[in-house]
Amino acid sequence: MKYPDLITPVEGQIYLNHNGQRYRCIRVLDREHAVMERLTDHWTLTACRTRRYEDGTIEWDHSIDGHWPGEV
Repeated sequence: MKYPDLITPVEGQIYLNHNGQRYRCIRVLDREHAVMERLTDHWTLTACRTRRYEDGTIEWDHSIDGHWPGEV
């Protein structure tokens, strides 16, 4: 398997994470950071250095600021 390519997510786009969960890109902060919301329960986080695999799924190197809606 090829090492996944670094991407900048697109606001409003829904992505399938490599772990099987779907996330919506809420906001792009800069080229390497995007706010992502898990569709099943609205868990929201800042994804750092998002990567896309050949099969179209995504992953990020790590995340920060994870929270439930209304907690911040």
